[in-house]
Amino acid sequence: AVVSTQSTGDKQETAINIGYSCKLIKQTMEVFILEGDDNDDVRVEIKELKYKMKDSKKLGKQKGVDPEFALVVAGSTLRFALEENLKEEFTKLAMQCGAVICCRVTPLQ
Repeated sequence: AVVSTQSTGDKQETAINIGYSCKLIKQTMEVFILEGDDNDDVRVEIKELKYKMKDSKKLGKQKGVDPEFALVVAGSTLRFALEENLKEEFTKLAMQCGAVICCRVTPLQ
């Protein structure tokens, strides 16, 4: 389940650095970036990230650790991720993360 979120107008790299600085992102977290340019790209990326998380969990289980994830989403990508056909899958992906950072977002998002 998502522990906390951060929304910012900052660039991706700056937003990630802020996430580390304020301890939203832990050094032990695996950071995933969602940055598709259209609905189809975002759908494919969500699917790929879910597989990567599943693989990390399997590997972690073998090593006796429970991996934690952080998700970074660009504002332009968030627009597609929240469309009706992707909203449920995006929410499932985000809920597997301890932190979600949305960068380059506007107040309306």
